[in-house]
Amino acid sequence: MSRMILPGIFVLWLAQAATAQPDKVAPDKIGDLTPRLQKALADSKDAKAAEILRRIRLDRLVYQDKKVSIGGVFLNVEGGADWKPTVRDAFEALLKESVTLDADWKINPDCLELKDVPHDEHPHVMLQRRANAAKLEEVFLASSYFDATGELQIEGMVGKELGEQLAAEAKTALAGSKVAVKYSLGQVKPVNWTIGRKQLQNWMAGDGTKPSKLQYLRVDRATVDFHDVEKKAQDEIHYKMELVRLKEGEKEGDPLDDLRPYVEKCWDEMTKARWGDRLPANAKKVTVEVDGGFKPVSFEEHRDKLQQEIAKLTGLDGTLIWKRARYNALGELELQGICASDEAKKKVAAEVARILPKIAPLVADRGVSTFRLDPIDTGKILREMSDWASEKLIDVRIERLYFNPSGKLLLEAAIPEEGDDAGQKAKVEQKFQQLMTRYKVLDEIRESRKDEAAAIEPAEPKAEPKPPEPKPVDPKTPEPKPADPKTADPKTPDPKPADPKDPKPVDPKTPEPKPADPKPADPKTPEAKPVDPKTPEPKPVDPADPKTPDPKSPEPKPVDPKTPEPKPAEPKPADPKSPEPKTPEPKPAEPEPKPADPKTPEPKPAEPKVEDPKKEEPKPAEPKSSSFEFVSYLAQDPPPEKKEGAGVQFTPLKSSLTATLQKELAARARDPQWRGVVVRRGYFDRAENNRYCLDFLVDRDSTQKAAIEEFVYSTISKPEFADYVTTKELPRIRTKEVPLDRMIQQLRDVMPIEPLFDGYRVENATHDANANLVLIVSGVGTPEVLDPKGMKTDPAGKVRTALKAMLDEHPLWSLRSQARDGSKLVLAYASAKGPTPVNHNFSIAAAVFGARNTSGKDAAEAREMVRTATMHDSANTSVWFLSAHFYLQDGREDLAKRDLYRVMLLEKDYLRDGFARDTRLSRLRVLGPFQGAARWDVEKLLERVELDYHANKPPFSMTLNP
Repeated sequence: MSRMILPGIFVLWLAQAATAQPDKVAPDKIGDLTPRLQKALADSKDAKAAEILRRIRLDRLVYQDKKVSIGGVFLNVEGGADWKPTVRDAFEALLKESVTLDADWKINPDCLELKDVPHDEHPHVMLQRRANAAKLEEVFLASSYFDATGELQIEGMVGKELGEQLAAEAKTALAGSKVAVKYSLGQVKPVNWTIGRKQLQNWMAGDGTKPSKLQYLRVDRATVDFHDVEKKAQDEIHYKMELVRLKEGEKEGDPLDDLRPYVEKCWDEMTKARWGDRLPANAKKVTVEVDGGFKPVSFEEHRDKLQQEIAKLTGLDGTLIWKRARYNALGELELQGICASDEAKKKVAAEVARILPKIAPLVADRGVSTFRLDPIDTGKILREMSDWASEKLIDVRIERLYFNPSGKLLLEAAIPEEGDDAGQKAKVEQKFQQLMTRYKVLDEIRESRKDEAAAIEPAEPKAEPKPPEPKPVDPKTPEPKPADPKTADPKTPDPKPADPKDPKPVDPKTPEPKPADPKPADPKTPEAKPVDPKTPEPKPVDPADPKTPDPKSPEPKPVDPKTPEPKPAEPKPADPKSPEPKTPEPKPAEPEPKPADPKTPEPKPAEPKVEDPKKEEPKPAEPKSSSFEFVSYLAQDPPPEKKEGAGVQFTPLKSSLTATLQKELAARARDPQWRGVVVRRGYFDRAENNRYCLDFLVDRDSTQKAAIEEFVYSTISKPEFADYVTTKELPRIRTKEVPLDRMIQQLRDVMPIEPLFDGYRVENATHDANANLVLIVSGVGTPEVLDPKGMKTDPAGKVRTALKAMLDEHPLWSLRSQARDGSKLVLAYASAKGPTPVNHNFSIAAAVFGARNTSGKDAAEAREMVRTATMHDSANTSVWFLSAHFYLQDGREDLAKRDLYRVMLLEKDYLRDGFARDTRLSRLRVLGPFQGAARWDVEKLLERVELDYHANKPPFSMTLNP
């Protein structure tokens, strides 16, 4: 702006204004002209003149001694320039047209009492700084001037929602100001402020189209301010910003290269929307600067500490935070990583917002966002592991599944430290690995990390191996298809300066060049030639190699070719290895690797060489099928050297409570109060916050449950079992009544149907210290092979297996035969002397006695003799027939049919088999005394059994009835 305006401009304007003025007034009335002159100053039609005149407020006019004294205020924007001559000339011209004065009057400079208010004290400047201090950032006050009435007008623009707040701040900022006795904010117009802190933050976060370097910025302040008066540049303004910048974005470049043009563009749009073409001089230009420079902070440096704190919180299990972060549209630190579910995000955000300020105060001052955390339900593995452990394992507590500070997915399990005879630790590890594979959790984590890295840091894909490959890729892609040698040709021109590149991709993929020993003189092309003749497979592989999918081509090939094919390792030793296959084709030292690669011809001897330097180790980690292997920070820069995956960490429990209880119960088994009591399962129930639970099988629930509770509570109170009471609640005890007498009776009912059980009778049952079901049997003529060693010679081994199968199929008795996972059935003789010898004479005598005493006073004795005789001589059909009669008398037709079924089996072929015929005739002779309706009922039932037999309807199933 010009320092002064020529007096001629004022004279011209004032002369025009005088035509509209009334007649001149007398000198003593000069004071009355103050309002008229104030209006004339404010109504200037000349923009340049208005810049000075409208910044004058006339407070008084006095004419004395031919001198005019002018009092008021002048809002000076001229700095050190002498504005008084200009103002004096202007007033002289105006007064000559308005007042009748003496010819030699003048405005005495000493009487020009306009208060010179420097720019730094202008009302709009004071209010601007007041608004800035009050964090009303969407405010720009361009100027202060006086209107036709002398009222102060502040001109500018403000965000649409901040007008009332600005008015409130003005009352405080301008209170008591002699300059702003009367003021108005009517010229501060509301606009759509596009470069406020919130708006800039939103723009920088962007929609994925903005430069990624802007996403590492947080805007803490964005305000308009003025230069110091001393710089004499009051017509310029600064747009000052306080920016926090994540150090991780420094490599992206200077964000101001993108931010400054955007702010300047928005400034132009806002000012034009406010003033149009009549822009104030100081609104035309804005200088964008970062106040005090960037505040550098780093999240990556503190991520490990944050993850360490997260790992301590069980409520955040399943949460893993990557080392990359950015600021979102709200200025929140937007984390990247994994959490257990969408519902868990709020909790993660709250905890991180609590923890992070203690570790890195400036990083997350504006809060934390977990929007970009991928929900991966690792909890389903924990739930299934817990359920599985409670059903299959003894006293194993699955505690947590979380990411430890190094990023490893860790399962914590508590297990008794006693001898692990059942291999429970191995079972837990195996089950965990199976679930990790089944649910593909680690694969999901890999994909999540890749997506995050690609979205925020496009440079990361470069970290993928194959920097040497792109060179051969460009030339190879067009030519490989026509022929393998062609692909070799383009390779040769490039490798001529360095042949290793070309030969190596070819050699590792198919070490077939070795058989082409005569051709090695032409190393470049001959290598490809031997490939074609040896096997057609290498030919498709060769074109694939130039295309750069080296890893892809090896996949279809056997494992051996895959390992040599990795090109990342090929270029390095390319020079040394390429000559080796050419000359050392015999390679006597490498015959060992050759047998390792026998699947394909001799070329594979070259493969071992490639394999040794090219480190096959990365490949086992590469295949996703082995999801148990996992690099937790897959795409980070730089990648960690240590590979983290998933594993199990065991915490020892001092003793096994279940084993202790069962040993004590086995010792009390002879006490009727504890008959049939067995600990089926001791486990920690996930549904009850890992409360310890015990499942018992009892013989009589009503009388035994109270004793069991007292027994358990007294045992668990011992110090060695303190780890079992983690919830401050006593163990939950459940009992299931499985009566032993009913089970024993059903076994007695079923066993006679099968000849395998002849000679065996179950007398009692109990459980040993390992919760195995022990059947105590009596035997007649049964070999003493009930111990495990006897299973090799069998009969008792088959008996044990068959009994176990029957019990396992029963819905109730299976609870005892399978009291534990892997539990066994044990047989023991009731008598220490072992089985009773067979007495055929007794069976004949019993049949004769029974036939004569089917009723009467000796019938009961006859019944017992007959049933004992079935064990001594199971081939005697007379005793089976009589036994059926006695069961009919007792109302047990089912058991009668069972015994007649044995009669029918023994006699069904009596017409063709002499032995069977003799058996039947013998029965008829022995049963001669047994006549009448009772015998007729048994004969009719025998006919029905025979019909059922031919209809394939056995009278008694091997599966026990419920």
